[in-house]
Amino acid sequence: MVPMSSSPASAFSRAPATLSLLVETLTPDSLVTCEALEIPLCEPTAPYRTGVVLSRKGPYTFRFTPSGNTLGIRAIGVEVGPDQR
Repeated sequence: MVPMSSSPASAFSRAPATLSLLVETLTPDSLVTCEALEIPLCEPTAPYRTGVVLSRKGPYTFRFTPSGNTLGIRAIGVEVGPDQR
């Protein structure tokens, strides 16, 4: 068991260099895809995929499941915007 630290800075100093995630996507027509992803934490705002178009009308569900060491990781996020092509 890892002892709890009272200092957020000390928790961040033990954070991993990469974040391993499983990214699951459920499309409106019930297609499910799952990808393994490693995000380098030295560039936390770098996109892992661009140019993807959500081609079906309806709700999409995204699930992000961390694997491995996640100590010191505060949050992850998704940015979805209109197609600029």
